[in-house]
Amino acid sequence: MNGDEVCAGSASVGTSYRSSCFSSSACSDCPLARRTLADALGEQGFLELSWEDDPGAFDRLGVDAVPATLVVAADGSGTLWPGGAEMALESLGP
Repeated sequence: MNGDEVCAGSASVGTSYRSSCFSSSACSDCPLARRTLADALGEQGFLELSWEDDPGAFDRLGVDAVPATLVVAADGSGTLWPGGAEMALESLGP
């Protein structure tokens, strides 16, 4: 997957990664995922995409459950992490 397709506007995470959070208003776990990302990366440290506002992004990346976090490396390659944001944050390393 080429993360640049969806994450051209994603917030920078450090200098090497960008991160996006996929959510939905009906998702009971999304507030915790959002808070986890905000605590780790800051309020402006990630881009949140909601199903209601941008279903096309979900379709293009095959996101079929929320919450999910996309981490995009500097080379444009991306990893989609379903579920909470903890595993995605761990992938960023120290």
